[in-house]
Amino acid sequence: MHTGFSKMNKIRYILIAFLTFGFFRFLHPLQAQGWQFKAPIPTARMGACSVVFEDKIYVFGGETATGKIVNTVEVYDPTTNQWDTSFPALRTPRENCAAIIYKDKIFVLGGFSDQGEVLKKVEFFNSEKNRWESFPNMDEERQGLAAVVLNNVLFAIGGSDKENKLLKKVEFFNENQNKWEEFEDWELDKERASFVSLTVNDSAFSIGGFSIGGPTNRVQRYHPTTGPAQRKSLQVGRGSFAGAVCQDTIFVMGGRSPQDEVLNLVEYYTPRTNQWQFTNSMNIAREGFVAQVVKHKIYVIGGRDAQGNILSSVEEFNIDLITAVEETPQSLIPTEFILHQNFPNPFNPETQIRFNLSTSTSKDRVTLRIYNLKGQLIRTLIDDFLPAGEYEVTWDGKDFKGQKVSSGLYLYTLKQGAKSQTKKMMLIK
Repeated sequence: MHTGFSKMNKIRYILIAFLTFGFFRFLHPLQAQGWQFKAPIPTARMGACSVVFEDKIYVFGGETATGKIVNTVEVYDPTTNQWDTSFPALRTPRENCAAIIYKDKIFVLGGFSDQGEVLKKVEFFNSEKNRWESFPNMDEERQGLAAVVLNNVLFAIGGSDKENKLLKKVEFFNENQNKWEEFEDWELDKERASFVSLTVNDSAFSIGGFSIGGPTNRVQRYHPTTGPAQRKSLQVGRGSFAGAVCQDTIFVMGGRSPQDEVLNLVEYYTPRTNQWQFTNSMNIAREGFVAQVVKHKIYVIGGRDAQGNILSSVEEFNIDLITAVEETPQSLIPTEFILHQNFPNPFNPETQIRFNLSTSTSKDRVTLRIYNLKGQLIRTLIDDFLPAGEYEVTWDGKDFKGQKVSSGLYLYTLKQGAKSQTKKMMLIK
């Protein structure tokens, strides 16, 4: 089976980007607390995209259980708990696409086609003519992208291109020129695909996704006035997950973890407090699914489970029943103190350093420092108390004064209590 998701999975992931701040637990009753099964989608599918329009959930494209990439559209009415399969099909079959409401119309962007192509194509639904129509192509091919609208401007964000290269770039639709252009004021902090980007008030939050090192936990906020800024990271890194917004609160569900596990975990984030918390887990661990909010209820639809089955199941969660949960599954906590080799190495201009902290040393201060071969301190990247978990830090090749260092070999040392590990890395110019 050759799909956009399988292509993403073939990218060689070398690093893990994942924080485990906070505590949570798995729920194992027959039906997870707060999550209720609803009428299944008629066509089991993964890699679809979706929108909410007039309190109904529209699900577009995706890959079926037979491996076929489809153009079918199915519409769910939460009020009646029924699906409508009569909506006109997309012009182009696609998966790993993005969908958005822009100027009161439904738009579907990019993705991976049934012809094995990563798409630039954009289409929108003309409700007056009851059909899909073409729209100017994006500047770049993108699958696993995200789309948002800010200040009435349509943006296409990240994803991966036809060479499987992960993207940082953001482009926007220039309505005056009737074409897409690169947006110079906004670039993702980290290349990523199969992530989510969601708007809260006047900001867009780009969360998680598959990055160079695998599922990342990083969160970037973009504000049109102040530009991009880092926000509190997810507690568990994840890619190929789903997210939704209700009352200025962001919810992320499921996905694939840095340990290559398919998750049922749910986190929620409040921009005002800049904090993530875990809440009630879904009944089924799933990846490559869609999620939307209608009238204070989250709906998760389809995807693929931990056994590789393409799903038709739908779950509903009443946000008014939200409860924070406070226990950590031990399988997500590292058991060893490990400093990994940086990547890339050699590097220019920046490199990522990943390390594990175990529970046995979690009460000791953690430092991560860069030295030259003379033993002189170049930069302190971390000097803090950190809980057990897996971490990733980026060094931009600059010293503590913010000046670029010269080419050559450098040492980086991780210390926690009596434990210490050192490795070499090379900066080239």
